[in-house]
Amino acid sequence: MPHTEFASPVDLPPEEGGAGGRQALRWTTVVIVTAATLLALFNATALRGWAQDLPPGPVSERILTAAEGWYGLTDAAGLTAPGKTIRAAYDRVKAARFGGADQEKAEGAAATR
Repeated sequence: MPHTEFASPVDLPPEEGGAGGRQALRWTTVVIVTAATLLALFNATALRGWAQDLPPGPVSERILTAAEGWYGLTDAAGLTAPGKTIRAAYDRVKAARFGGADQEKAEGAAATR
């Protein structure tokens, strides 16, 4: 079945010269690299948590060491501050709604910030 026979909800002009595939691949690559870079920079906490959850072993120890180092670098640069702020706000809202031990945790977390 030729490419032009597929049903599409959007009428697209036919590709000229076949360069569309390379252009689409380039665009997709840029999007994936950008997303991975932003996640690595601003979500080091999740990377560290994932590394801590790995089963014990020599490879996971190296991964954990690298994740801890990366977290330290991003924390020193202040890139983990937005995540900490959001987590503290979430803990306060949760404590206000549910109270109890969560409220003590939120108050303790807010005092350390």
